[in-house]
Amino acid sequence: METKELNELSRKICKEDDEIAFSKLFNYLYDRLYVFANKFVQNKESSEDIVADVFTKFWIGRKNTEIRNILNYLYTSVYNASVSHLNNLTLHGRQVYLQDIEIELEEYTFNPEVEMISNEEVTKINKAVAELPNQCRMILFLVRENNMKYKEVAQVLGISQKTVENQINIALKKIAAYLQIETDPIKQKALFVFMLA
Repeated sequence: METKELNELSRKICKEDDEIAFSKLFNYLYDRLYVFANKFVQNKESSEDIVADVFTKFWIGRKNTEIRNILNYLYTSVYNASVSHLNNLTLHGRQVYLQDIEIELEEYTFNPEVEMISNEEVTKINKAVAELPNQCRMILFLVRENNMKYKEVAQVLGISQKTVENQINIALKKIAAYLQIETDPIKQKALFVFMLA
């Protein structure tokens, strides 16, 4: 489902109290939002509760909410609820920041369509990604596994779009250096396509 369709469901929910549209939106996004929450809290029940609470609050406040992009709204709500959950768990009220949160990404797999990246290089890419800073991995997760645009990632995480771009560039440069291809622009372009496609 495209963003336009999701926003139309949101409009029907907010303007027409459309329960069928709410059910469609919930069923389409629940698993994605659960995985997102679980990247932070790493607890099945807590992640389920967070996503259920976000949807419940959305339904209850639907008449009082002006939403331009429902995907950003829900991801931002889940992100904020996840961070609040983590902050409630920490001792002495220590605040949790994005760079403190460990994120594991799905491993990259060999893709014969990207001819410039070998199977051995895919293994090295996965090792390099595991060594990236947490914020880089979270941004890669949102861009790669959730097909979000840089602007959307910035809105969800409460950072600037420039920061998102910089973090992606940092990740790609570190991985290119790890693969020892930092002086090969053709290979770097293939890496970019492979990493973000």
